[in-house]
Amino acid sequence: MTVTESYSFFWSNIAPKVLSNLPHKEISIPIEFIPNPTAIGAHQRPGDFKGQSSDYGITLQNGEEIHLRKYPTEYRIHWDIISPSVDWLEHLRLDAPHWYVTLIFLGAFGLGLGIGYLVDSQ
Repeated sequence: MTVTESYSFFWSNIAPKVLSNLPHKEISIPIEFIPNPTAIGAHQRPGDFKGQSSDYGITLQNGEEIHLRKYPTEYRIHWDIISPSVDWLEHLRLDAPHWYVTLIFLGAFGLGLGIGYLVDSQ
């Protein structure tokens, strides 16, 4: 599949199907349909490791993001409520709440250590 065919196929067939699902509900697409994710407008991005070799995202005009996870024979694609490139904290809260809770816990723990240090040094 050429770059032009891949781009056209993605935006006319795959993206509408992904966006018609609930957020985070993945669909699988054979890897040959998207030989180069950057050719369809995706950028490489970090993501939770779930066995994939890389992650790509496409930020949409409304702030949502199509998230592609690349595996040896397929892409698993879903959409996120908010792109991390738009608001990373809201992305964690809405799309990766386990990381949001971890961040709050570590912040509270660090604050507790800091207060404890200040109280002890008095």
